[in-house]
Amino acid sequence: MNIAQLVTFAILMQSGEGILGVAPSYIMEKYGVVQRYVRPELLLDSTNRKIFDDWVNMWSANRGVD
Repeated sequence: MNIAQLVTFAILMQSGEGILGVAPSYIMEKYGVVQRYVRPELLLDSTNRKIFDDWVNMWSANRGVD
């Protein structure tokens, strides 16, 4: 799994209650889906895509993101 896949997966797990509100079946489904995408951020809606883009911009400016 690459960093974009990990970040996308983390974003998908941030429901209103955090990880406690996420069913095991949803976790497994999204884990499998994210691993199949080279650019998993394309799976995200506009709100979550902004979170992804903000994360990339912040960390690529400070440390470098692959």
